Amino acid sequence: MLRTFSDNNLLTLLLLLVITLLAVAKLLDYKRFLDYFKVLINSTYLNTYGKDIKWFDTFNFLLFLSYCISLSVFIVGLNFTPDLSIYNVLIGVFLFYGLKIIIELTLGRLLGAFKSFKLFLFRKLSYKYFMVFFLVPLSALLLFSNILTPNSIITILVIIIVIHVLTYFIVVSTYLDVVKHNPFYFILYICTLEIAPYFILYKHIM
Repeated sequence: MLRTFSDNNLLTLLLLLVITLLAVAKLLDYKRFLDYFKVLINSTYLNTYGKDIKWFDTFNFLLFLSYCISLSVFIVGLNFTPDLSIYNVLIGVFLFYGLKIIIELTLGRLLGAFKSFKLFLFRKLSYKYFMVFFLVPLSALLLFSNILTPNSIITILVIIIVIHVLTYFIVVSTYLDVVKHNPFYFILYICTLEIAPYFILYKHIM
């Protein structure tokens, strides 16, 4: 499953760009970056920076860019389809997550629960973007070494999916009372905005 390129310059530059974006985020707000780095083990970051969520936040935007780029490189590195284009993957991933965020915020405003949706989205994306710290080294291994075997790659994918699912349920548990009183809308939300979009992204990429 190792992707063999005659020239990996573009993918290398993209990985370096991700590292640069993370470095910029760290320089912009060192304390926030350190708090964010511990987001999986404590809720300090979520509680502190979830109080005043802005429409546009430079720190979050840098994390968004880092996540989308690193995820794109990782997908290409998996080499499920030999002629998979990094350009198509980048466009698909950026459009997918960008539109998904806009739709969820718009839905929150239409339902009169914009503040709650914004906080929910902030918590969910904070966990999701953290995956960039795993995706960068994994992508480097996929692209430039033969260390990872097909079985180990499958194991890594399963672990990533499990982490995503667990962190998602951690976020949802915060709104358990709302979910209990509106189970139909919650199921509808899961199906339309958390499951179906990923099938669309998969079809675009493949």
